[in-house]
Amino acid sequence: MSNSGSGARNSALIFGDGEWGGLVRAFEKSPQQSGCAWSLRAGGYDSWLREVADPSSDSRKEADRVWIFMLSPRVLENPELEVQVDSLLALLEEAASSRSVFFGTLYADPSAPLSLSHSWESAERAEIINTKLRAFRRKHSWFNLLDVATFVQKAGFESLYDARFEATARYIYHPGALDRLAAWVLRHLEALDRVPAKVIALDLDNTLWGGVLGEDGPEGIRIGPHGAGLHYWRFQRYLKQLQEAGFLLVILSKNNLGEVEEIFRNHPDMYLKWDDFSAHAVNWKSKSENLKELAGQLGLGTDSFLFVDDSDHERGQMQAELPEVKIFAFPSDPSKLSNALAECHELDRLRTSAEDRERSRSYAETAKRSALQATSTSLEDYYAALQLRVEAKRATPENEARLHQLLLKTNQFNLTAERPDASEFRRRLSDKTRKVWSLRVSDRIGDSGLTGLIEIDLSQASHWVVKNFLLSCRVLGRTVEFAVLAWICAEAAKSGAQTLSFEFKKTGRNQPALDFIEQSGARISGTVAQIDLDSQSLAKLPPHRATLSTESRA
Repeated sequence: MSNSGSGARNSALIFGDGEWGGLVRAFEKSPQQSGCAWSLRAGGYDSWLREVADPSSDSRKEADRVWIFMLSPRVLENPELEVQVDSLLALLEEAASSRSVFFGTLYADPSAPLSLSHSWESAERAEIINTKLRAFRRKHSWFNLLDVATFVQKAGFESLYDARFEATARYIYHPGALDRLAAWVLRHLEALDRVPAKVIALDLDNTLWGGVLGEDGPEGIRIGPHGAGLHYWRFQRYLKQLQEAGFLLVILSKNNLGEVEEIFRNHPDMYLKWDDFSAHAVNWKSKSENLKELAGQLGLGTDSFLFVDDSDHERGQMQAELPEVKIFAFPSDPSKLSNALAECHELDRLRTSAEDRERSRSYAETAKRSALQATSTSLEDYYAALQLRVEAKRATPENEARLHQLLLKTNQFNLTAERPDASEFRRRLSDKTRKVWSLRVSDRIGDSGLTGLIEIDLSQASHWVVKNFLLSCRVLGRTVEFAVLAWICAEAAKSGAQTLSFEFKKTGRNQPALDFIEQSGARISGTVAQIDLDSQSLAKLPPHRATLSTESRA
């Protein structure tokens, strides 16, 4: 996890086919370094294969949290490149499993000779390597890509490259370009620990369309794939892509609700539709008050929100009244809207899981469950109609990234709020004295996906210790926690353990987890709650209304 609060710094080591000392100096002097939790050091000239292949190398001995591999277009001139990359990836499986790795994608030098006819040869070779890297990334959660090819394409190769610096300093990029590259690399490193916003709260007038609906009318607002409305139309299109990737969209607007609904349902050029939004607050109350109400409806903290509004006044008021809300840097020129969204660090995440993509659907299912509960004559009838199911499985490399994401993001039902970094979590998964189970919750209405984990210390045969237990807020209030409690107590008793204890910590945000401890019937001493595993104590565990299944090797 990030150590910025303690003053300690995480170390990243960069390897390449050239010399990266200039990037290290640019990294250390960059404006973003104020309060930064990261330092960068270079592995030396042409270190990308040598340092990893040698078990006795200084790089293998050091405890750098991250390794970065950045290769120049010059490596494409090497006829053995494909074999060398295969060899390196095999080495990384052995040498880097306790680290996070970033690998820069390759691109062809666009200034090569015969650019009109032969440039495709190098480009195709680069794509062969990039395909290998993407396949490796899919199999290993600790392996991430730096999309250098897109970075160079966006910046322009000629604006980054200077042959004089390559000749004298073995840099493929000149010092000014290294400054830009250093900030970009730092953004990726910080994304390892940053918890991105979950909800994008959007104003409407001069934000999702040009003009003011109440003044200009439906015919007067600017929105569409051509002309003056193009910037807003493309902004909506990008927001739709974020919604499909799992970010929730909500409307936060001072407007007349009927007019707003009419625009979304009937305007032919609106890219976003009314149903793309998980919640709506269209009224004349303060936006901070509305945002707090929306957070309550969604069961999320206000710190999960990114506020997007063209008004300096509204942004300032939101920041003053709810300082934990993230504020989008709204550009004065609407033509820069889409790029500002792409550059918003508050939305950064290195991977998008299947659970992320399903998040919007899951919130719609939550609304259906609320409707079912409202029409049920009793809580028992509601649970019977819901047909709740919980599936517990041993954690695997395939779901490691999602489980680590849960550890970083879950606040309300989280016994300890511990935030281990990816390498530490990976170490725990391989620790034979521990077991980590993933928890998947579903019911008649839908599958909420992988929404919890429980981690057990088994180092004492007679006493199991729950080191952490967490559930997404999406599945709270359905007795899932008590179903898991009954199951884990039964597993511990079956193994011969006499007691089971829970370690917990009050954080100010995890009251649901503390309520669970209180209701479990455990004896509480300080920050530890303990349950005896005799038959009489087990019979007194809180009731639940879920069916729990587990794989045989659990």
